[in-house]
Amino acid sequence: MVAVRRDNGEKLTIPLEGRTKDDGGNDKMVVRITELLNQIQQDMYLKAEQEMKENVVICRKWSECAPHLAAKRLLLIPFCGRPICEDNIKRDTTLDDGTAEVGASTMGAKSLCVPFEQPTGAEILKSNDQCLHPECGQLAGSFTLFGRSY
Repeated sequence: MVAVRRDNGEKLTIPLEGRTKDDGGNDKMVVRITELLNQIQQDMYLKAEQEMKENVVICRKWSECAPHLAAKRLLLIPFCGRPICEDNIKRDTTLDDGTAEVGASTMGAKSLCVPFEQPTGAEILKSNDQCLHPECGQLAGSFTLFGRSY
């Protein structure tokens, strides 16, 4: 049997060998396919995790948000958590002025999640840090991940 991984194009030959059993009485082909599917899932997860990490930007200045969003980055920003403030962020990051590239998303940024792992070290959220949106003025409760849908 030939299996082709759709995630990387690798072709694997898995011998049928009369559908033999391993020492535990399991069909060797079924065991090998199960291992292969588990490996594909692990590889895809690691690739997606790495890609996400490479595209998350800690943003502490409102003026930096639009360029990072245009570059299809995810923003990790100090955020108060208020729905009205999220609406303002979405409104003010929407590209409706005709400057968006063809095929680019013009939607505003929306909150995706509050990561369990918050920035540490020099990037840590301080007790007097305010929400990033210029109209807010409230203290930020946490860093929140924002992004556009593409």
